[in-house]
Amino acid sequence: HITEQEYQERNKRLWSIWLQAYKVRLKIDFEGNHDNTKTQFSERLNLMQSVNPRVVLRNYLAEEAIKSADKGDYTVAQQLFNSLTTPFKNPDMSLNNESFHLVSRIKYRPPDWSRKLRVSCSS
Repeated sequence: HITEQEYQERNKRLWSIWLQAYKVRLKIDFEGNHDNTKTQFSERLNLMQSVNPRVVLRNYLAEEAIKSADKGDYTVAQQLFNSLTTPFKNPDMSLNNESFHLVSRIKYRPPDWSRKLRVSCSS
């Protein structure tokens, strides 16, 4: 077992190593090709967005949808469903778009109450 301090120091060291390797990789990718940098960045971004989902189902989100549905309000479940059917798509950034609001909440840490959630499969 390691102490919390050893754990933190190890993670900082590993993160630093990874960042340095990534900087080298970016430099190689874009070196000597300044005219094409914008195109390469766009292609890289498109590739990342095609394989990294914007939305992933989290237990607390499912719990919120279930609790609302139990009360007869299916709005949260519908918003969650809509976001999960297109997980790689960036939501419309308009203020009245429910998917945008849901995705913006997902970016942050789960609420404290969700730490007590336990999931079981009864199938």
